[in-house]
Amino acid sequence: MDLELELSDRVARRAVTLLPLRQVATRLRTVVVDPARSLRDLVDVVKVCPMLAASVMRLANPAGTSRRPASTLPHAIARVGKEELARLALAAGLGASTHDASPLLALRRGVMQDSLTSALICERLAPEFDLPPDELFLAGLLHDVGTLIALGTLELIITLHPGTAPREAAAWMDLAERHHVELGVALAEQWRLPAEVSRVIERHHLPDDGVRDATAAVRLADVLLKLVHDGVALGEAQLPWLDGIAPDRRAQLLDKLAGVPALVAGFEEQRPYSSSSSIASMPPARPEQPAARYPVNVSGGRSGEVQLLSPRHLLLRLGTQLPENYLAELELMLPEAPLKLWVRVSCSAAIGADGVAEAEVVLFAPTVSAAQRLHDLWTEQLASELERAA
Repeated sequence: MDLELELSDRVARRAVTLLPLRQVATRLRTVVVDPARSLRDLVDVVKVCPMLAASVMRLANPAGTSRRPASTLPHAIARVGKEELARLALAAGLGASTHDASPLLALRRGVMQDSLTSALICERLAPEFDLPPDELFLAGLLHDVGTLIALGTLELIITLHPGTAPREAAAWMDLAERHHVELGVALAEQWRLPAEVSRVIERHHLPDDGVRDATAAVRLADVLLKLVHDGVALGEAQLPWLDGIAPDRRAQLLDKLAGVPALVAGFEEQRPYSSSSSIASMPPARPEQPAARYPVNVSGGRSGEVQLLSPRHLLLRLGTQLPENYLAELELMLPEAPLKLWVRVSCSAAIGADGVAEAEVVLFAPTVSAAQRLHDLWTEQLASELERAA
């Protein structure tokens, strides 16, 4: 079977699949039936998942209505009501549960995590673009929704054709991203998403035209997201993008951005890791030379040790295997003082005979001080290795 031809055919026929994360759908069902929960509680659940958010916007803006379109999640959820949300949560949970063991689940979780991170960054950039935070949040959340549709459709194809050959994660993502703008635009048209969201989906990869609109904000959020992925600290020294922001507002904005990792991680749910036969796995990288090991406490009450692979990459050893794209807060127990930082799992190996699992992790939006401390540790490590080699 030609996988790309099959995907292209389904894209042309709009025979595509939208898959939320099962745990998000389950959480929504729990909140919907609780009379003590508020509209804000419902928003906080739906905002985690682009698929659920898009579905709510569709329900709030049905074809043929003469009402003014709902352009934010709070407005849309208030219009839809709890009864309709309960039906949506049930349907979403049933659909997602059939894909819990999908080989592309980790990729889908990673894209959803990126979408939420982008949305939170957009929300914090809103004052700099003089735009409503809720509307910019939605634009950031949904601008890459086509990638999720493509991944969901690839999961369906894999299910229908069990003999599909394994591929590297990067190859699956490349295939999904080739169609993501086309699929996102089609979804926006069919589901009557707000016009500004549709424009962002269609234009966010086009060159900057100098207009400070929602598309420009999302482009900047994507630049910052790339820095976050690379483990770069979002500080003034590294970021020329701050040049266009008034000096008295820079510190306030950076403080807001510093809180993004904790907000994203707050929606994480630890899931048992399962290896996949359709994504070729790679073991974590190991230091070529003996390196210092530091005790570490990990969010969730776990403990282990880490080694530095570079100033931004660490090798984490735990008695628990962490899923790829999982966000965790680490507390490195350094001699002078503990160091707290957020990391994202880039690859993970199974628990070995010694009862320990290894995972390579990358810094996730570290503070300037945390990034500098790790850089100093790395420099000290290199100096020690050179001294031993001599």
